[in-house]
Amino acid sequence: MIKKLNNKYIVKLNKYIFILKVLVGKNTRKTSDVVNILLKK
Repeated sequence: MIKKLNNKYIVKLNKYIFILKVLVGKNTRKTSDVVNILLKK
């Protein structure tokens, strides 16, 4: 159960990170900052 939930959570995170990268585009620094903020929460 826990492994399945973790996999789903990781997949969602990867999707959000991908969307953020697409939205931000070439601004890699902003993307990394947003990711760091999300990971801290």
